[in-house]
Amino acid sequence: MKGEEDRELIYGGEYLEMSPPEKLVFTHKWDDSPDYTYPHTTCVVELKDLDGKTEMHFTQTGFNVEAEREGHRSGWTQIFEK
Repeated sequence: MKGEEDRELIYGGEYLEMSPPEKLVFTHKWDDSPDYTYPHTTCVVELKDLDGKTEMHFTQTGFNVEAEREGHRSGWTQIFEK
């Protein structure tokens, strides 16, 4: 992912649960710094059929810094809107 001033940000994680087609659970961790201090977070994507459309419920837990949580909220919102 490219951040401010085209700074590359690398993240990874692992899948914890896959229950097609309703649920996906995975960890999220930034890999761009050896002195990373934020905890790894857990993301849950739940999908539900809603009259021929798909409703998605997304949660991400495990933050210990509010600014980091809000940054992720903003980033995920931008991704989902696209």
